[in-house]
Amino acid sequence: SFGAPVPSTIKDNFRFESWKLLVPPFLHGGVVHLVSNLSWQLSTGATLERAWGSWRVAFVFFASALFGTLCSVQVRSWDVVIIGSSGGVCGLMGATFADHLLNHSVILHPQSQLRFWTFGIVFMLSLGLLPVMDNITHSSGLIAGFAAGLLAIPDLTDLDMPQHESKLKWRLLGLGMCVLLIGGVLHTLVEHIPWECGAVYGREWCCWLFFSLSC
Repeated sequence: SFGAPVPSTIKDNFRFESWKLLVPPFLHGGVVHLVSNLSWQLSTGATLERAWGSWRVAFVFFASALFGTLCSVQVRSWDVVIIGSSGGVCGLMGATFADHLLNHSVILHPQSQLRFWTFGIVFMLSLGLLPVMDNITHSSGLIAGFAAGLLAIPDLTDLDMPQHESKLKWRLLGLGMCVLLIGGVLHTLVEHIPWECGAVYGREWCCWLFFSLSC
């Protein structure tokens, strides 16, 4: 599977398999899968990068992809290889919705753009009804992208007081959502991390988190 995560493998051997959670955005199941994800990624990411900057788009994309993979690994009870960047792509779509909430007044033809992205999201989630598609990654990536977007997207409008107060509410909503999502991720990690002492390569190790501490 070229390093792609399989839920049962990750859960049973998290210490040595956790790095695979970062792999799915870089692997695809064929030319059609790759081209379809790239087309959505380029059409979405290129526009957002010009408006927000590269680091914000990269942050939203990879945070959404990672969260989508974690949710898929946690929820799925059957073995299937998790691949594709669709979690990150859906995250960019979610961040686009956040952009409409924060910068509605400076977006060109906001209503038509909102309809376009709504169609894109419905289309992506509809594909998840197919047996080979991963709707868990799609939907969780969408939620993570919306939350990350509320925090990371720059304010492109004039900061008059009424707008500023309204946007502060959206920022606080994004912060609250991110806290909940991060809490869920930490819960998942703690659930699968072997906290007890054990013999690893002939030595005793304790309290392993992302590294091992010698007893």
